[in-house]
Amino acid sequence: MTAATPTAEAVEEFLRKCEASGDEAYGAFRSVLEKLEDPSSRTQARVFLSDLQKRVNDSDECLNKYHFRIQDVVLDQYEEYDLIT
Repeated sequence: MTAATPTAEAVEEFLRKCEASGDEAYGAFRSVLEKLEDPSSRTQARVFLSDLQKRVNDSDECLNKYHFRIQDVVLDQYEEYDLIT
């Protein structure tokens, strides 16, 4: 048996908070967004979100149990261009 990685432990703690209520989920995501805004913690936050997405598979189950849903945002070439300019 392998030991859990720090990121895996952080994901499980995050999910425990989110499971409590929608307000707790909101607060947990707000904390992640603050880390994304800070250049010194941005990479760590992106790795965390990637691991979180891998951990929660079914979006309906995730919404019912953890009070959030992860959705991919797909931009076509022109929308992407408009966001850059």
